Amino acid sequence: MSLATYDVKQELVKLTQNFFSIDHQFSELKHLLIDKKTIPWIHNQIVEQLSQIKKSDEIAVIARLEKSAYEQQMKEDDDEKNRDVEELRQDLLQRNHLTRQLEILRVRKEQYERELLIRNTVSHVHTHPDTPVVHQHPSQPVSVPLPNPNTHVHTHLEATLSTQDIELSIQRINRRISEINKELEILDSRNDEREIRRGDREKRLQARLNYVQKTAGVTNTLSPNNQKKLLSNIEKEKKSLTQLHSSLLLKADQLNYSIFLQQFELSLQSMQRPFQEIDALKAIVKKMKEHLNFKEKAALVQSQLNNTIHTIGKNTSTLERLQSKLRSLQLANPDLTRRNERLAEQNRELLESYNNHTKTRNKLLLPTLILSGLSLLFSIPLILTLTGIIPYAIAPAVLLTLVITPPALLLLAGLGVGIAAITYAVKAYFNNSTIESNKETIESNRRQMGTNQQEIYTLENQTIPNLKRELLQNEEIKNRLTDELQYIENLAEQALKQANEVEPHIYSSMPFFNPEVIVHQHPSVSNGMVTPSAPPLDPLYHVVRH
Repeated sequence: MSLATYDVKQELVKLTQNFFSIDHQFSELKHLLIDKKTIPWIHNQIVEQLSQIKKSDEIAVIARLEKSAYEQQMKEDDDEKNRDVEELRQDLLQRNHLTRQLEILRVRKEQYERELLIRNTVSHVHTHPDTPVVHQHPSQPVSVPLPNPNTHVHTHLEATLSTQDIELSIQRINRRISEINKELEILDSRNDEREIRRGDREKRLQARLNYVQKTAGVTNTLSPNNQKKLLSNIEKEKKSLTQLHSSLLLKADQLNYSIFLQQFELSLQSMQRPFQEIDALKAIVKKMKEHLNFKEKAALVQSQLNNTIHTIGKNTSTLERLQSKLRSLQLANPDLTRRNERLAEQNRELLESYNNHTKTRNKLLLPTLILSGLSLLFSIPLILTLTGIIPYAIAPAVLLTLVITPPALLLLAGLGVGIAAITYAVKAYFNNSTIESNKETIESNRRQMGTNQQEIYTLENQTIPNLKRELLQNEEIKNRLTDELQYIENLAEQALKQANEVEPHIYSSMPFFNPEVIVHQHPSVSNGMVTPSAPPLDPLYHVVRH
């Protein structure tokens, strides 16, 4: 059995039956029934079982993970070996190719260098043409040097290359030689890495032999990376088992007493005890079942009560927010009304100013036109004089003064009056613009006031009254649930008290302890059934939610 297949309920039933197969004192059984706590003997057995199963599961998990890691490492080693063999073959081919290239480049470089040396020597000899030649007659014949068999014979290609081309070729050859050397170094480095991997595989192979012979663990058969993975997977599985173990323990603790009570009632049919004790235990079991039933109902009522209280708090906050909003809206409309009144008063003042400015502008318009016409009319003699049509009968200065002064004065007067007219026209324009803007603001405020009034009506006549009704209903439900909870808890305590008072030695003399135990009844009890005085919970009293 594993933790995953462990049936808590079934094991509790078995252990509870085993518990009842052992003889126990009446007082001990009564105490276990009334105490309502986990039965220590049964729980300890569960704890021991789960601990052993957890250890077995951990051992099995570790073995499974180690086997999987071992097989995975073998596969990885085989794959790595095959890759290294193929890589070695490719590297050997590449090394041979690079070596041949390197030899060819070195020979060509030597040829180019000899060619440069020869050209430099010839150039040096040709730089001394004026050196006098002294003919000597040696007493011995001049020896003619024999050609060196190693002397480079100029090819047609080298003869056609310039010295600069040869030097560039040598530079290219040097760069290529450097590249080849780097590639060869990379091949050497890869070969060293293959040797290291081969050594590691041989060590793991030896470790596998020891592992198969059970003389060593699986750790040394794994690469460092796979060792970390294995440890990580083991920790994850252990953590998962620990969580499952804890959840099973919690479930066993929660079900312990309820299953104990069920099995206790069943075991009473075959329990070998004095009939007084059997009847007393039956009465205790009956009362404890009633007690638990009341407790279960109380928990349900408590949950509904908590939800109702939460809803009341939420609706109360909503009501306060809506009331605050209503007050703000109620204050907003008078403020908007006052604004509109101020804007209307301002518009009246602006309209009066606009009319005055318009009248003044209109009054100045005619003088401006007259002065402009006179200025143009009196400018005609000036124009005729300047063009020479009218001859100079008097001194030019006097003539020009007489001709220029009237139109100039008229022009200045016309400009003054025109500027004044324009000024009043601009003022009238701005007055009218402000009036239109104020009208738009007034209309906007009126629309806002209408919207506010509609919202005020909705809040005052619908939203807030409905919310208050819901609050009242929920308060009533809260009070009913509180009373019902108190009543059910009293019944639960009463049943527990009655169970605690049961004793076998008074069974035969007191009618309270016969098999049909009479429970102290609430006034609302009828037909032997205990019914709460408060209204039923569902489905009549749902929490009203806003």
